[in-house]
Amino acid sequence: MVHAQERVTSSSEGAYSQITDELYPSEKAYFDVFYRDFTDHGRGVLERINARLYQGQRGSFGMLLAYADREAANDMLALFDSLSDAEFEYATDELRARDYRKWLAIIALLKVESIENVRNEFLPDFNKQCWVEEPDDVIGNDGFDPDRPAGAKTCTAPVAQFKRDYVRTVHRVIRGSTAQSGEARWQAQFLLHGPSSIAQTSRRALKTQREWFGRTLDRWEREHTCGAVYIGEEFLLTAAHCIGPISATKFFAGRRVRVGTQRIDKETALEEIGAVITHRSYNSRTFRNDIALIRLKRVPRQASLERAKLPPREGYRPMAGSPLLLTGWGFSWPTKDLSRPGAIGRTHQVPAMARLQKGVVRQMRNSSCNAAAGELCAGTRTGVGSCRGDSGGPLVDTRTRTLIGIVSHAIGCGQPDHPTTFVDVAYYLDWIADAKALARRSPNGTKTTL
Repeated sequence: MVHAQERVTSSSEGAYSQITDELYPSEKAYFDVFYRDFTDHGRGVLERINARLYQGQRGSFGMLLAYADREAANDMLALFDSLSDAEFEYATDELRARDYRKWLAIIALLKVESIENVRNEFLPDFNKQCWVEEPDDVIGNDGFDPDRPAGAKTCTAPVAQFKRDYVRTVHRVIRGSTAQSGEARWQAQFLLHGPSSIAQTSRRALKTQREWFGRTLDRWEREHTCGAVYIGEEFLLTAAHCIGPISATKFFAGRRVRVGTQRIDKETALEEIGAVITHRSYNSRTFRNDIALIRLKRVPRQASLERAKLPPREGYRPMAGSPLLLTGWGFSWPTKDLSRPGAIGRTHQVPAMARLQKGVVRQMRNSSCNAAAGELCAGTRTGVGSCRGDSGGPLVDTRTRTLIGIVSHAIGCGQPDHPTTFVDVAYYLDWIADAKALARRSPNGTKTTL
């Protein structure tokens, strides 16, 4: 079995013992019959895959092959054998982040699609993958979908089903795609500056960076904190938890806003903050009332900047099923626990993306994220959602350019059963109007609540 390129040439019983040590006696007898027909090369490929799986997964993977028909099992090994070393590492990271039930989707796809078509779905280059067309994913009446890469082929029905079953997110912010030029022009960045930025170069801070991310971060990565959204004049909205409890002196010396660009790794002009108002009932434990207003010292003049429209009235909701655009520069990989540095299937997280990322989500029932008054839930069945560093950023109805939500919190990132909780902007229209009025009459350097 396995007649792909002969990169693996040595025979080894290591894979056999690793697998059978995790099997019941009846399963071992079944696996023995299957394994007996393997070529040395096939056994070598299996050993390579086993070396990347977690303990407890190896027996399951062995039985997956044993229960499959011979051709599908052979194609499974040939699929992984055809990958370069970097592609193999990426694909096996994805494999071990899933379980037996998800792995069955690979076998099912190999029975109806060529290895080459399946292989594209296991490459880290998303531009080589096909595109799933969903009737409710269309943006605008012209049928144009801004998430679709230029020239991308439409997936066959079996591949589209595989994408859904294997939870390889259709839209790459967990997991999004790069925003197109001129898209989401209301997006702003809330970042560290001056003394706060310098503090991230202390010995202790650099040690933490290496523990969390496996390396010392570039300056732009260290400085990124949150998203924000421009709503016109000199005002932006963000999450209250992005503001934090630090003193006004430290806040105004150590925080800036960047607007009018999708890149945060380039030297661009930063806006100084004049005043900031947080909701007086914000609860840092429950994230209730997680909203804040920022007044800049001047009205930004960037031609590339556009305001997001506030909802027309309290209680406003987008049309049922409307595609909502989520954007941000936050953490790059899914994770179950934001208090830990690792990502699912990976040792280290990616702290920020240099270019703005986007994903299309749908509003969900409030019960799906236990939303309280002033909150709403949004996500997708494939786990598209926000992550750390996206907080304070916008959720916009692309059909009307109306700001629907502000990223607040979630349980982990990229989890299909845990959508993101957003601040419901329509609920806070009166507060926003009052906060604007207070900010206008507040002197620069004012950090207060309302």
